[in-house]
Amino acid sequence: MVRIIFSYGQDERPRAEVIIYNDIKEIKLAPIVDSGADTTVIPQGIGEELGLIPPTEKEIRELKEERLSCADGNCIDYVVRKIKMKIDCFDFELDVCWLFNNKNSHFLLGRDIFEKFDILFKQNPAKKVIFESDKNIFNIN
Repeated sequence: MVRIIFSYGQDERPRAEVIIYNDIKEIKLAPIVDSGADTTVIPQGIGEELGLIPPTEKEIRELKEERLSCADGNCIDYVVRKIKMKIDCFDFELDVCWLFNNKNSHFLLGRDIFEKFDILFKQNPAKKVIFESDKNIFNIN
């Protein structure tokens, strides 16, 4: 069993240190671990920095019907892309929702990451997020 412990961020939100990467670039980030998000969400700017392939004309048309609703009633366009991610010693690929037309969104680790780890939130007084895994589903390299 491997145990990885992260502290909450200065904003008092549970965060994990991750690296997203491709064959030529690595980006270190601290996304919010969000048990309320169905899927992992990458903001537009991070996807652009990583060099994700922009949506085709066909995908853009499909996006108009597949939109994420926000609490304020606005809709956000997204496209699903596969990224490589590393958390501590674990490398894996993950399908993420890459957002468009919203540069102010957060990078969220959603419940799809819970398939790879058992995650425990320690709210008081420790303010820690604990990732545990004994699963043999890692190391894509």
